[in-house]
Order: sequence, then structure tokens, then C-alpha cells
Amino acid sequence: VSVKDPKAAQAQYRITVHTSDIKFAGTDANVSCQLFGEMEGKLISTERFALSNAKNNFERGQVDVFNITLPNVGEVRRLLIGHDNSGVGSDWHLNNIELLCATTGQHCRFYYNGWLSKDEPPYKLEVELFPEGSDKPPLCRYTITTYTSDLRGAGTDANVSAIVFGDKGQTPSTKLESSHNNFERGQRDEFVIESVDIGKITKLQIGHDDAGLAPAWHLSHVEVLSQATGQRVYFLGDQWLDKKLGTLSLTLEPSDAKGAKQVFKVSVQTGDVRGAGTDADISIILFGAGGMDSGELLLENSMNNFERGQLDEFKLDLGHLELGAVTKVEIGFSTSQSLGGKASALFGKQCESRSFDGALTSSITSHNTT
Repeated sequence: VSVKDPKAAQAQYRITVHTSDIKFAGTDANVSCQLFGEMEGKLISTERFALSNAKNNFERGQVDVFNITLPNVGEVRRLLIGHDNSGVGSDWHLNNIELLCATTGQHCRFYYNGWLSKDEPPYKLEVELFPEGSDKPPLCRYTITTYTSDLRGAGTDANVSAIVFGDKGQTPSTKLESSHNNFERGQRDEFVIESVDIGKITKLQIGHDDAGLAPAWHLSHVEVLSQATGQRVYFLGDQWLDKKLGTLSLTLEPSDAKGAKQVFKVSVQTGDVRGAGTDADISIILFGAGGMDSGELLLENSMNNFERGQLDEFKLDLGHLELGAVTKVEIGFSTSQSLGGKASALFGKQCESRSFDGALTSSITSHNTT
């Protein structure tokens, strides 16, 4: 690669990292970095790359220099740096970073002077930094809402973090925490994070650190809302995040991705009047705009569904059946009743058509999953 060739495919970077000279500032964790730049009006970024050239990088008061050949991103506009929280004493107090690109001639400094730690403010393991003297772009807010499954043992006390990806970039990995009891069984938790504009949301990475007793977590789904654009994206998990299964972290595609399966969330509200509840087996049939139907689907997720005044939620996986928009539902006693259901309903009674008002009401939300 020739020196001062701004349009070269590859570029030579020298990245100088200054660890702060304060107590416990050093880290034994694995540090990585990513560069984001612009060339001829096009946004470009490198892949995530490790910063490591010695056994004792990032000690207190130390300056570490890394010479790396990377894809040329043009003028570097921001930098993402963080660590994986591994090792003893993983907390890191980063002072600043210098960047010199011999290929483009750019020389800039990124100031931080703060902790990258899950235990110290601002409680994050990654940070976005911008060159000194540059105009920092306005930050956008993203609301991340997680839904823990209503299954035995589904909740977790582990530390959960997430990265939202877009067609213009990605957010830093951010710890999701808003109370001491996040991610309990059947619970909805909402978090707000800030980042530069990442453009159209394209995927989500979410995981936890396996900390605490019984850290395995069963994630139902996640909603991400861009407060700037109003874009709302659904990501279906429906699986365990469990070290024993090798799934501490999941990368999820939007639920409306091409070729996705159709999954419906059905919410059924039983009326709050005397005798409204039932122990019978209840089924539903969904009818689509194209004339297709789902067939009879049993609504069941616990031993106490359809109690008086109760809201029950069910997830119905239709696979790759292209049902389309739901135009009508039929809901009622299942054609085939369990032993318990026989005692509470007329055996063999067909599902009866019901509207969305009355003692038993339902709402249907369509999602897709790849």
C-alpha cells in the first residue's frame, strides 16, 4: 500500500491506546475495536478487530501501540472500542486513543477518560468516540423492550446486553438494566439507549454473561423502536440463552424478513363476570385474507388459562403457511378434549365463531421469524 493514497483498498493504521493512571485502571479482558468512516460520500466500516500484541497490554498508565492493516474506510468519523469482560479485574479505565493513518494522512485523537465496566458508571463495556474537534453527530434514542417467556425457570439474574445493527452502523454493546428485578418469568422490560443514527434497523444481537444462580434465560421476543424515525422492529427469540446449550448470545433477524415463518401472538381476555372462566380446552382457527385458514389450534400455556378476568397470551407458530392478514377468527371448545376438559365442556363441540367483543375477547398480532 503506497503512502498517501486516500483511495487505496487497504490502509495502514497506527492505533495508540492510553490507559488511565488511576487505581485499578488496567484490564486483563480482550479489547477490540471498529472504525467507521466515509469515502466519496459512502459510509464504510471495518470488521471488529482485536487489539493485542503482548501479554500485558492495557496496564495502569500504559501506552500500547498497534500497527494494523485494515480495509480503508476513508476519513475516520468515529471509533467503537470495548472489551469482553473476561479475566480477573476486567474493568478498564480508558483515557484516550490516537489514530494515525499513513495511507490517508489522517491524524486524530479520541478522548474518553472513563470506565468500561459493568459495575462502574456508565455501566457499559463499549463506547463510541469521535475525533477531537469534530462535530459530534446528534444522538438517537432506541427503546428496547424484552419479553421473558412465561415458562418455568425462564427468568435470569445474569447481566443482559444488546447491540442493535442498522444499515448505517450499530449501537455499542449496552447493558440492559432498569431495576433490580429485570428479566423475571413472563415479564416485560423496557430500556432506552443512545447512539448515533444507525439507519434502518436490520438485526439484533442479545446475550448475557452467565452470572448468578440459574442464569439460563428463555427469551420470548424483543421489540426495538427508533424514537427518531418511529421504525418498530420485532425480533422473535423463543429459545434458551444457556451456556450449556452454547447459546449465551443470539443474533436475530427482523420478524418480517423474507422467507420468515409466520408466528401469531394471540391475547385472550376472559370477562370479569361470575362464571366467566373455564377449565375446558379452547382452540382457535385463524382465517386469512386469501381464503386460507390455520386449522384448529389449541390455546394452552399453563394449567390455569381462561380464569375469570384473566388475560392469557399464546404464541402460534404456523411455519411457512402464508396466511396473510387475519380477517376472522373462530374460537371455542376444542373438538378433542383432554380428560380435564371433558369435565368442563361439551365433548366434541365445534369451535364457534366469536367477535372481538363480549365476555371473551382476543387480539391477534402477526410476527414472522426466519
